[in-house]
Amino acid sequence: MQHIHTLDKGAYRFSYVHEAVDGLPGVCLLDITGPRLPNLRITPARVEPAEWGDLAEGLGRFAFANGPDDGARMAFPIFNPNEARQPDWTTRRRPPGDRGLFGVGMAAGEDAAGPAPSIDDRLPANRTATRCFGRYPVNYHPSLFPNEPTVHINFMLGPDLPWAAPSLEGIRWHVARPPGHHGDAVRRLALWIRITRDDLL
Repeated sequence: MQHIHTLDKGAYRFSYVHEAVDGLPGVCLLDITGPRLPNLRITPARVEPAEWGDLAEGLGRFAFANGPDDGARMAFPIFNPNEARQPDWTTRRRPPGDRGLFGVGMAAGEDAAGPAPSIDDRLPANRTATRCFGRYPVNYHPSLFPNEPTVHINFMLGPDLPWAAPSLEGIRWHVARPPGHHGDAVRRLALWIRITRDDLL
């Protein structure tokens, strides 16, 4: 039996397991539990109402019905598959001055009075990736460095999904289409979580 790991984001708990994805270390999301969530079972084909007998009053759960096939699992590789198969992968490290996904600082020897460096000065393209959980595409950012075993799981799109975003402040419900959305039938469940495989550090 696989060990179930948890990640807390405010009052919301994400459960997941470790597993191999595309031949690389990865994670597979099982469910999200927290206040004000409707009880839903999200399968690769549809979203269904559900009942969970183990929840305290006021709590709800989105459960992902993971199937046996690769395309029917909420599973993501920790490392970018294209980068992790390059000959120099094991020696790659984040360049000096780069603080990560959301910004960079000055590297040693750079003029602090000069133009502020951008992420493009430090790294190749962000490598935003998509994997499909059945009919639902999921946007995520796998790691570009072998010593940073963290994957960012951002959001999933598709019909019938709850138009919601569990956040540190509580659940946020979208009352209008987000800018640039793909149509009235497409909804977005925002996750915005970072999972680190500590066993790979």
